[in-house]
Order: sequence, then C-alpha cells, then structure tokens
Amino acid sequence: MLTRLLGARRPTAPFWILFCLLVVTALVPLKVSNPYYLTLFTSVFIYYLVIMGSNILQGYAGQVSFAPVALFAVGGYVAGILSRDYHISFWLASVFALVAVAVVAFITTLPALRLTLFQLAVLTIMLVLLVQEMILSFPSVTGGWEGLSGIPMPTLGPFTITPQWQYLLALATAVAAFWLGRNLIVSQHGRRFQLMSDNEVASESIGISTFQTKALAFVVSSLPIGFAGALLAGFSGYLTESMFTFNLVLLILLGTVIGGYATLWGPVIGAILIVGLPIALQPLVDWQLLVWGGVLLAFMWVLPDGLSVGIETLQSRRRKGQVKPTQPIRTMQTPPKLREAHSGPLLTADKLTKTFGGLTAVDAVDFEIKPGLCYGVIGPNGSGKTTLLNLINRYYKPSSGSFVVLGRQRSSLSTHSLARLGVARTFQVPRVCGRMSVLDNVMVGHATFCKATAFESVLRLPRSNREENDARERALRALTLVGLADQAGRKAEDLTHADLRMVELARALMLEPHLLLLDEPASGLDRHQIQKLLDVMRSIRDAGTTLMLVEHNVGLVTSIADSLLVLEYGQLIAEGPPAQVVENPRVKEIYLGAKRPRKDGVGSEMTGEITC
Repeated sequence: MLTRLLGARRPTAPFWILFCLLVVTALVPLKVSNPYYLTLFTSVFIYYLVIMGSNILQGYAGQVSFAPVALFAVGGYVAGILSRDYHISFWLASVFALVAVAVVAFITTLPALRLTLFQLAVLTIMLVLLVQEMILSFPSVTGGWEGLSGIPMPTLGPFTITPQWQYLLALATAVAAFWLGRNLIVSQHGRRFQLMSDNEVASESIGISTFQTKALAFVVSSLPIGFAGALLAGFSGYLTESMFTFNLVLLILLGTVIGGYATLWGPVIGAILIVGLPIALQPLVDWQLLVWGGVLLAFMWVLPDGLSVGIETLQSRRRKGQVKPTQPIRTMQTPPKLREAHSGPLLTADKLTKTFGGLTAVDAVDFEIKPGLCYGVIGPNGSGKTTLLNLINRYYKPSSGSFVVLGRQRSSLSTHSLARLGVARTFQVPRVCGRMSVLDNVMVGHATFCKATAFESVLRLPRSNREENDARERALRALTLVGLADQAGRKAEDLTHADLRMVELARALMLEPHLLLLDEPASGLDRHQIQKLLDVMRSIRDAGTTLMLVEHNVGLVTSIADSLLVLEYGQLIAEGPPAQVVENPRVKEIYLGAKRPRKDGVGSEMTGEITC
C-alpha cells in the first residue's frame, strides 16, 4: 500500500526521516497539554492549507492573486453560518464551504483571461475588500462588526473534538493536503500549470487550453483554502471581519514568498513563519507592517525564490555535474500510434493575407501541403515566413483569404484545438519551462491524449497511473530520438541552447503530429549540431510526419526539403522542387543575389552568399 501511494517506488532514507518527524509531531498532544500552545500548533496546520493553495495558484500556475484571503473568509463564514443558524454538522457545512469557494474561484477565472498579471492582482485585492464589505453589510447574517459567535464545535458522533483532537485533525488534514498536492504537481495537470506559467503560447501550441488550465488552477487551489476557513470557524467558534484584513494578505504573501514559490516544502516554512512572526514581534505591535514589509523586501533581495529553493540550490551545487537518473524504457516494442493517418492535403491556403496597419506581412499566398513531405519556406528577413506560421497556428487571424487544415476551415479552430488535431510547432527561441526537468518538459506534450481528471491524478487512480507511465515511456523514446535520453533528469534551465531546441522538438513530437512546423530550428547551432538536427528531421519525415521548415540556412533546407516556398515582401514568388526553385531567375535576383559586372570588366558574376 505504501509503495502504491509513493508511485511504485521504494521508500528512501529521506522518506523515513520525514516519517519519523511526522510521528513525533503526532505525539505532541501527549506532552503538551496547554491549550494555548496546542492552538498555536493547530494554527500552523490551518495556515499551511492557505499558503499551499496560494502556492499552487501563484507559484505553479503563475497567477498573481490575493484572493486566498477572500476565499479563506468565504469558507469560514459559509461553514460557520450553516453550522450555527441551520444546525448543519461541521462536516456537511465544510462541503458547502468548498462548493462556495470553488464557485467564487471560478468566477475569478473569467476576467483573469483578459487581464495582465498586475491587473489580476488589483482585481483580487478588490475581491478581498468586497468580501470584507459584505461581512459588515449583512450583520443579521454575519454578525457584522460584532462577529459571528456561537459557532458549534465539530463533533464525531456523540463526542466533541477537544483541543488535542483538533490538533490531530488539523495535522491529518495538512498531511493529506501535502500528499494530494504533491500528486497534483507531479501529474500531467501540474506540468500544464508550470508550462502555462512560463509561456502560455507554448502551452497552447501543444493542445493545452489556457482557459481550462487557469480555471482548474483557481478552483483546485481554492479547496484547501476553503477547508482551512471551515476549520478556523469550527475550532475557534468565532469569526470576525478583522481576521481577514489586508494584514493577513501581506502575511500570506510573506509566507508564500519566503517559504518558496513552486515548491512542496515552501508552504510548511511559510505557515510556521506567519504564525510565529506576529508573536515574536508582539513588542513591536505598532510597527508590525513596517517590519513585515522590510523582511519581505530583504528576502526578495537575498533569496528571491524563497528559503526552500535556496536550500535546494545549495544542495544542487554540492551535486554539481550529477544528473538525476531515470528509469530505462520498459518496453522495447514501438508504442501504438495515437492518430490515424490523414488522407488528402494537410493544408490548403487560398489568398491568405495578413496586414498590420499599412504593412502587408503576407500577401495573397496560395499553396498546398501534402502528407509525408518536407516543405521549406525561405526568404529574406521580413519576408513574412514566421507570420505565415503564426497564421497557420492561429496566433494571428488572417486579414483576408482562408485556408483548410486537416479538412477543417481554420477560422473555426483555436490554437490548442488545432494542436489536438495534429499540428505542432517549435519556435525561433525555445519555449520550455526551465524549472521543470527535461523529461517533464517532454511529457507535458502528451497532455492532449491524457483523459484522467485532476481528481484521478491527486488520488493516483489506475487510469492516471497508466497515462503517466505511457507518457513517460513515449517521452523517453522522443528524447532518445533527439539524443537527450541521458539528460532526462536534468533541469531544462541547465541545458545549452542547442539542447533546448531538441527538448522543444521532442515535446512537439509527443503530439504525434500530422504536420510539424519548425521555425528556424538551426538558429544559433554550429555545424555539428546542424548535422544532428538534420538527421533527426530526416528520421521524423521518414516516419511519416509532414514538415514545414522556416529557415535561413538554405543549404540545410535544400538538403531535406521536397518542395520550397520562397517569400519576398509577403508574396510567394516561387514554389517547387529545390533544384528548380534555386535556378529561378527571380529567386537568384532577390534572394541569392543579383547579377553585377565583374571587377575585371569581363562578363558578370553572382553574389553567391546569402545576405539575409
């Protein structure tokens, strides 16, 4: 059972150390009988739930939000009001509290799609103020300034939960939340959060819906916060608006930042801090805000990623040069194809045009992409090559004209919907998540084929485990193809530029695309790296994937392309087999260099080098 909970891995020495610490923590009530200290320890566990939810949303999903305090209040007041006024048991009231905070969190998601991170932060501050105002505006329900008193203590059957049992219940909840949160973060959903946090464009390019991912992050992160509010109401028996002021907003931000963004242990450190710091600063009660602000600024200057990240960084320096080992591929047979072959043209463009103000970047372009071939797109800088790829991927909307992709009108598809149909791409500058491992960066490309819900992932149910194992096997095969299987355990931020390009390419291959768009994949590579890239692209094409390659390196393009498209000022000036296109007079004149008199005055010569 223990092995199953840990993901089919044998417990290690650090695990047993943590297990012993947990046992010691659980035995505290046997040695500490003072209710004051038990309440302090219980508060640490409650605030851990709040900071954990904040860390999922801000640290992993990258959404700057102060909503946790508002959700904390909503969870507490919903549970308290239902328990006191409607005589509903604490446990059922907690369920209603979770539903309430999930609804509020989802509503917050809707404007988040259109707002910048700064605007979202301002919006969530207003949400905190709005909740405070609502508490004060309905005194007959919430108690107003006097507070909500008389909230019944939780019970277990005929037994009322004493402070000792409150401590143990809060500890059990915190431990369960830690385990569930860990399962979420290492799952496909957690990888989606992290990639979206680093680059929304990259996540959309592999079939991840930004709206769905943000909505999931807001809702999932709200659940531990809502239950923390219910615990606070049930254990204290009293709530007031002054418990959820901007001071708490600052404290939770302090705990989240100092503990460490996007770490499992950061919220533990943060919870201890925000409970202990106000007690330690009691003599300076009139200066608390100033001290908290100073501590926050100091940590952001010295350890901007928090204590837990700083400790991890020191450990990684001690292990410098070591790569976290990965398990080998378990199966030798090729995994089954996840897509059926597409018959007919993959893409047909008709008078495709894109203008930016008075500039026409793509001008009435017509072409057709057939399956199983490699198409090269060349042209001088500013000729519209990348704009053409962005039109195909729906990052840009055509000004006029149309095109059909995989039998569907492109205008009816979003970027992530197109990726799910089998159109993948890479970018001029590699867009990978530096804080994730190389293996995780590739596994996230399998997201479009994963059907397990977040509920299944956090509980490690069979379908989630099967999909994780399948994604891992396919990711290792993709890394083997690009020559990076031995780097699977390394963080992506530690790789070279050339290796990052290969990681991005491996991630795109996880979609098993019908059409793979490559935007200047050889940029910044040396001769040996270009040869390696060329070998990989040939393997991909030979496996049946159609390539559309935008590249300045004409030698690379002509050595692999079956057909060339030449753009100049947004117009398609030549199309056909490479040998035919490079002999086209227009291409020679505009792209490869015009004829000019020789220096010796006899005849003429070509400016043979590419000038772009």
